[in-house]
Formats: sequence, structure tokens, C-alpha cells
Amino acid sequence: MFPIDLAFWTASAVAIASAIGVLVVKDIFRAALLLI
Repeated sequence: MFPIDLAFWTASAVAIASAIGVLVVKDIFRAALLLI
């Protein structure tokens, strides 16, 4: 595997992980607001 490909896939994985993380945090935040 070329280093450029590895860097590209790493960047893609990080971007996807942060997007999922933001969605999860938003859901938790909304659930917390409903519980208050």
C-alpha cells in the first residue's frame, strides 16, 4: 500500500469517526435535555 493511500484512508476514517461522534453527542445532548 502506498503511503499516500494510507494517509487518504486515515483522513477518511477520522472524518467519518468525527461525523459519527458529532451525531452521537447531539443525540445524547437531546436525550439529556428531555430528561431534565
